[in-house]
Amino acid sequence: MEWLGIEIHPDTPQEGMLLSTMFPLLDAQNMFRHLRDTAAPYGIIFADIARISNSRMSLEASKFAKEHGRFDQFHRALFRTYFSQGIDMSSLEVLAQTGHDAGLDRNSLVQALQSGKFLPMVEYMQKEAARLGETAAPTIIIEGKDRYCRRPAQCGIPEETQNTLIANLYSCFSSLSRICFPVPAI
Repeated sequence: MEWLGIEIHPDTPQEGMLLSTMFPLLDAQNMFRHLRDTAAPYGIIFADIARISNSRMSLEASKFAKEHGRFDQFHRALFRTYFSQGIDMSSLEVLAQTGHDAGLDRNSLVQALQSGKFLPMVEYMQKEAARLGETAAPTIIIEGKDRYCRRPAQCGIPEETQNTLIANLYSCFSSLSRICFPVPAI
């Protein structure tokens, strides 16, 4: 399996944006309650997130982690940082600490992020996702054809098929003791 992260809201300012500003009609309390209830059987914790982070630099950091053989560890650490602890993932310092926690060399990660080394790769994935019409996370493509996404109408496959697919994926992931959620902001 390969994770190809994209920014779901690429227009999010670098300092982030209040969830209530980005989605004024969203019932955030109900959404987070539903996320916690759904994730609890898998041991996954969701914090109440008040601010949407700009995820671009975290996607660059993910490319760095992949290049250094620590993607899975970084992915899990970043998930905990943002979704479980509610800490802003757009901060260079937060990403450096998260990378360090995942076994990456802090100084090398900071240097790569400051130089923009992985920015072209992130921009390419963003363009490729736009070309494919991907607008939701997670979107899961298996062998180039079976798809799961958050909004069934966007994928063009029956919701029942998606529910079966995602249940099978959860079963697989939980048996591997892996947290397999996308990195992009909500």
